[in-house]
Amino acid sequence: MGGSLNYEGKDLTTLSNGSSDSSPLRRLYISKSDDIIYTGVKNFFAAANKILWTDPNPDSYIRKTVGIQALFDLVRVLMTEMVSQKDFRVGRFEERLEPARRLDFADRFFQTSGTGRQRIRNCLELCLRFKTLADIGSDLEDYRRLCNL
Repeated sequence: MGGSLNYEGKDLTTLSNGSSDSSPLRRLYISKSDDIIYTGVKNFFAAANKILWTDPNPDSYIRKTVGIQALFDLVRVLMTEMVSQKDFRVGRFEERLEPARRLDFADRFFQTSGTGRQRIRNCLELCLRFKTLADIGSDLEDYRRLCNL
C-alpha cells in the first residue's frame, strides 16, 4: 500500500484534487491534523455542556436526538469561523454559544422530528448571528419570542 492514508478507497491526495467540497475541516483532514479536529469538536461539546445542557428540565429538546443533531449542524458552521481564527479553545466556544443560553429548549415550538431539528438549529444560528429572520421565512413570531428578537 502507498504512503497516503486511504479513505473509502481514495487516498488523501485524491480528496484534495479538484474537489468542490467546502467542509470546514476538510483542509485539516487532508493535512492529517486529526488532533486539531478532535480538539475542536471536543471543545465545542464541552462548551455546549456548560452553556446549553445545564437545564435540568427533562423535556428539553437540546439533550434529545434532535438537539444533538442540531448541535452537529451548528458545529459545522461554527468550526468554519474557528478554523479561520485558529482558535479552538473551550472558552472561545463558550463565548460564541453564550447568546443561546437563554433559549428554552423545552418550549412547545420544538419537537422530536426533522422540523424540530431545523427549528433548534435556526434558533441557535439566530442567537449566534449566523442567520437573520429574513433567512427563516416561516414561524417568525415563535423565533422572535424564543430568541428575544
